[in-house]
Amino acid sequence: MTNTQNTQILQRDTDEKASAQSRRLFEKGLSLHQKGQMAQAEALYKEVLRIQPEHFDAVTLLGISAAQTAHYLRAEAYFRKAIALDPGNADSFNNLGLVLHELGKLDQALESYEHAILLQPDYADVYNNRGNILQELKEFKLALES
Repeated sequence: MTNTQNTQILQRDTDEKASAQSRRLFEKGLSLHQKGQMAQAEALYKEVLRIQPEHFDAVTLLGISAAQTAHYLRAEAYFRKAIALDPGNADSFNNLGLVLHELGKLDQALESYEHAILLQPDYADVYNNRGNILQELKEFKLALES
């Protein structure tokens, strides 16, 4: 075996161990999150990101946790990162829209919902969320259509 082959084998082994470790940490974080232990869950999600910086689910759950604890600016940043990691995920655009709504950024929230609808035209929750904003904006006819 050449040095290059040895290096490749070692790299694969290291990657597999890191993936297994991040999976265990993520699952433990998810369990804590479901029990309402947000701070502990967030710490584990962040550890997952230290190992795998592009772990979509850890980024998403950090956003959800931040939103659930009314840290909307932090949630916005996580959802934007989730969208950067997977721009075809309608849930991420819906989550971002919810947070932007909380922040009073209604036009941006509408844009986010519109994007989610383009990605998943049968996503009922997004239509409801869009309708709520349109109602706030006194766009009653459009709200009814949502």
